[in-house]
Amino acid sequence: MQTSYLTRPMAKKPGAIFIVFLCSMLLFLTGCSGLLTETSSSPTPTPTTAKLTSILQPVQAKADSRGSATEAQTRAQLEKVQQILAGMTLEQKLGQLIVVEYLGHSYQDGLQYMISQQFVGGYMYQESNHNFDPPYNVESQVDALSQQAMRDAKIPLMIATDQEGGLVNRLYRFHGSLPSAADMSASGSPATALTQGTQSAKWMFELGINTDFAPVVDVHT
Repeated sequence: MQTSYLTRPMAKKPGAIFIVFLCSMLLFLTGCSGLLTETSSSPTPTPTTAKLTSILQPVQAKADSRGSATEAQTRAQLEKVQQILAGMTLEQKLGQLIVVEYLGHSYQDGLQYMISQQFVGGYMYQESNHNFDPPYNVESQVDALSQQAMRDAKIPLMIATDQEGGLVNRLYRFHGSLPSAADMSASGSPATALTQGTQSAKWMFELGINTDFAPVVDVHT
């Protein structure tokens, strides 16, 4: 009888533990259900997601639109280049690889021939070559020469100079002294370099110059 008495409570104990465990799980799930209901009813996540979607989609669309336009423009330019190359002789192609300097201030004495007959890709203005001696000591005359050279060229020219600022100031005759790259770097202000670069570009454009062999690293020359 004692053995039977001891065995029966032990048989019931696992069942009681299971019932307690089941009740605990029900209480836990009920609490989680309430928490999930409160979270889902909260208005905060929905507006945030909607706001991000409304911001990102137009930006992506604009980027795609710009990318497509740029690609189409580049493709059209490449097709034009291929058409020009197809009609060029070997002599013309070789000439396009060369950018020349010229001595003196006469367009007809050499430079015009190199442009119209030897098909050079461009030329370079240099104060040291006396390119800005009278009558080309005024901006309008230099610009007129640049435009004449463009008209004589079969392909648009690279009209260049080496305007670095500081000690290497090819356009000193027109605009005086300019800060060097080292001076602009020492200022610690990117805006200073941007302002000076923008102004120099405008000045060169007024002379018909479309290429500058600058800027250089932050040195004095």
